[in-house]
Amino acid sequence: MLTLALLVVIEPVEASVKLVDEVLKKPLVALTAEAMVTAPLPPLMVAEEAVRISTNYSEQVGQAVAAGIAFTGDLLRVRVQTEKNNLTLRQAQEQQRIAGARLAQILRLDPKIELMPRESDIVPLVLLDFNSALDSLVAQALASRPELKQNRALVDAARDAHKGARYGPLIPSLGAQVFLGGLGGGKNHDPDTFGESEDYQLTLGWRIGPGGLLDRGRVRATEARMRATALSGEKLFDEITRQVVEAQARAQSLADQFATARRAIEAAEGTLRLTRERKEFGVGAVLENVQAEQDLTQARLDYLNAVAEYNKAQYALSKAIGKIDAETVPKESR
Repeated sequence: MLTLALLVVIEPVEASVKLVDEVLKKPLVALTAEAMVTAPLPPLMVAEEAVRISTNYSEQVGQAVAAGIAFTGDLLRVRVQTEKNNLTLRQAQEQQRIAGARLAQILRLDPKIELMPRESDIVPLVLLDFNSALDSLVAQALASRPELKQNRALVDAARDAHKGARYGPLIPSLGAQVFLGGLGGGKNHDPDTFGESEDYQLTLGWRIGPGGLLDRGRVRATEARMRATALSGEKLFDEITRQVVEAQARAQSLADQFATARRAIEAAEGTLRLTRERKEFGVGAVLENVQAEQDLTQARLDYLNAVAEYNKAQYALSKAIGKIDAETVPKESR
């Protein structure tokens, strides 16, 4: 009886853990689905721009070689870079198509449908103030994270089960019986002395052995489960605190990184512009122009990667402090 009661109390609570975990994953699945298609698009645009720049420059160098004012090796060097850019472009197209097929699978759509993002660029989002004091973020996480509420429910259920195993057998079983009848007789079978008969019985009983008194194994088992559940709560407390610390540190770092990457793009664009001016005055080398194009392409890719990781870091911090829900509305950071 007590074992059955223990299962009735604890099993629904444990089942709710899996249910809440699935609910918590929904916003992250939506974020992953969006990022799967959106992320490959900006690198695709950068690759297309790199191909356009190197192709135009290859045509210019080809004309210079035909006119006898440039070396054929320079033209081959530019063509090598153009083919590298074409290779990068094709890989970006492949990644976008694969991401679209995976997103279609998540959304239960036809994978043959080619999905495209609504926006053609990744912009930094503002989801929360991640520069808040760390203590306030941790306190918010400990107050909002449903995992802690789950653990508290499990601890309460385990404590009640332990009390039931320890004190339940002390409660006796109460029993009552009533016997009613009659008895009579007389001379020559004459029922003139017939009378009624009533008997009453009240019993108290205790069970000894498994499931009753002196069942120390069951008491120790429930106590061990209660302590293990409490220990899991302490570990969960430390885990949530660590997640908040890491998420805030990553968000702050990536905010600085994408600002640095933006300045790197400005410097690379300036380098390419000056290299082209030097070429127009006849003092610039083809290799310098190729290197400047490579630096600009890499700087753009680094910036896009930093912005994408910055956005994901904010979502991770929002989840860590328990703010991921249907009302989380991203805003563009200008």
